[in-house]
Amino acid sequence: MEEVVQVREDLGYPIMVTPFSQFVVTQAAVNVMLSERYKEVSDETIKAETRRKLGPNALIFGELDAYNVLCLGKPDQVERAVKEAIDAGVNAVWPGYDIWPTVPKENMEMLMTAARKYGELV
Repeated sequence: MEEVVQVREDLGYPIMVTPFSQFVVTQAAVNVMLSERYKEVSDETIKAETRRKLGPNALIFGELDAYNVLCLGKPDQVERAVKEAIDAGVNAVWPGYDIWPTVPKENMEMLMTAARKYGELV
């Protein structure tokens, strides 16, 4: 519990509601398991901290794994990846590198559908 308090302080006292509460508790647990603070840091924690430092008006672009998620994944995996990125505070979601020509049509459609569903147009 002490580590949760420390991580929350280190991250600038984020509001403890979903998804931020999970980021704080997960990071604290990782710190305790590895016996070293911030030896491993989740992508979600990094995105949340970036949002906190840059403020609400900065644009943050989120990466989606173009090969493992878009090419090899199923539509529900694409939706989950988009939702996780948006929940972590990114403003725009797209593949981190080129879109492979073998991406199934239903995965590209889900990328667009999920971005509209979980994101907001600004």
